[in-house]
Amino acid sequence: MPSISNGITIHVNESQISPELQYVVDYIFIDRLGFQSVKLVPEGGIIYNIYVDEKQIFRVPGSGFFSELGEYIHRGRRPDVLGLGEEITLFPVMGDFDIKPDFSFDLFAATFYLLSRIEEMGDKEHDQHDRFTSEHSVLRKSSALEVPVIDVWVNHLRGILAKQDVQVEVEKFEWWNTVDLDQAYAIKGKPGFRQMGSLLKRLLKFDLDEFMTLFSTVLGKRPDPFDTLHEMTFGQARNILFILLGGNTEYDFRDSRNPDSIKKVVDAVQGFDLGLHPSYLSSQSVPVLKQELEDFRQWFNQKANFSRQHFLRMHWPETMVNLEASGVEYDFTLGFADHVGFRAGTSRPYPFFDLKSRKKTSLVLVPFSVMDVTLKNYMRLSPDLASERIGLLIKTLRKYNGLFVSLWHNSSLSNLDGWIGWKSVYKKMADQATA
Repeated sequence: MPSISNGITIHVNESQISPELQYVVDYIFIDRLGFQSVKLVPEGGIIYNIYVDEKQIFRVPGSGFFSELGEYIHRGRRPDVLGLGEEITLFPVMGDFDIKPDFSFDLFAATFYLLSRIEEMGDKEHDQHDRFTSEHSVLRKSSALEVPVIDVWVNHLRGILAKQDVQVEVEKFEWWNTVDLDQAYAIKGKPGFRQMGSLLKRLLKFDLDEFMTLFSTVLGKRPDPFDTLHEMTFGQARNILFILLGGNTEYDFRDSRNPDSIKKVVDAVQGFDLGLHPSYLSSQSVPVLKQELEDFRQWFNQKANFSRQHFLRMHWPETMVNLEASGVEYDFTLGFADHVGFRAGTSRPYPFFDLKSRKKTSLVLVPFSVMDVTLKNYMRLSPDLASERIGLLIKTLRKYNGLFVSLWHNSSLSNLDGWIGWKSVYKKMADQATA
């Protein structure tokens, strides 16, 4: 076997090299470990043998997953799973081996299954917003949703290589602070009848504090409660703002949305990269998505390279296919609305693989691990318990050199609609992530 400088060679247990296998080994060895190339050699047998410069470094058992892929995609077959939490393994492989493999499971099958989101394909149960929920996730069922299991496996692999004196890329803990701007203002700039409706709503609830807050805003005596972006950037983080520009459903909050108000709010704050927050129906409508991308370009005089779907609505894989075809480069939708954790088993960005066309695409998916609305409305945590949960996620990510991507809303710092005390959660999160 020829020596490959700065590369890795894998003798695979497949008679043919599938695009799915090529994708996942490229992801692990090039994207995550920093090798310049990966060469796959069909060999047969039941073991993946991995070589660096003609030296065998480690062995991974094969499960036959890639030859049976259609069973998983089209018939909804699920993998065998052993263990819980950090000890979870997908596609465990039992058997007598001449030499014990370095993994007890098919690392490549497990990684591909999670990244490709096969479990979301087909006719699955969804919530009221047509979203795949965490309760159907193999990771949550195994108490592993709050562990970036792929990052755990990659770190283990990095340790194996280090013992063989193979130098690979080292990852470090980072924080990306992302904010969704659904509404620029709580009451400012809205039509008069909408302002009266908001005020009347508070009176009927006997919430005089909120009434006086909004009434003072209408009189111009105080800033609008949602005008909080100036408090939401941090020098130690990468800050990204996703802006909702379109949509006409009840979920799209269109009353105070116009070019003048949004541009004024955005121009007043520094430190954010800007992205599009495609509206509620955009996940199923290419014309709607393209119009909002064009509006973004005209309003801000730049292309929308970043996106995150409003309400985290996406149809897998069609929404991602549409985003890539429309020129979006990075999408930040990949996370659950109903539970914190790692929907695809990793904290780090990775290239979207289109299961229908069977190809790696140029679209990069950026998973997030925690959202304010998830903590308060879905998990029903108090501010103190929410801070504890965020702290545990950050501690886990530090352990495995992960990427902490948080999702917050400007409205969550307003003290309106039950958000009293959550500004302190946001500030504490920043302290936890930068300590």
